[in-house]
Amino acid sequence: MFYSKAILALFDKHLQNRNIRPKMKLFSLKNKSFAINNIGFVFDTHGDRAKALEYYHQSLKIDVQIKETQGMANGIWRSY
Repeated sequence: MFYSKAILALFDKHLQNRNIRPKMKLFSLKNKSFAINNIGFVFDTHGDRAKALEYYHQSLKIDVQIKETQGMANGIWRSY
């Protein structure tokens, strides 16, 4: 899971840029949420449901923040 943490760190570093345009920030948040959801899916398929749910909820939190309805639906669906 080293690579997943490295990718999330890159997203965080990019999102901390004060000069980031609003459309680029939204795009980056959508992709960060997607990546987090996929990490949750990996844990889920390997049988670690508790860890998967942590990642699904992180992803859902971002989707709610940016009002990404498709991401919200995906996060809720995978949580059950």
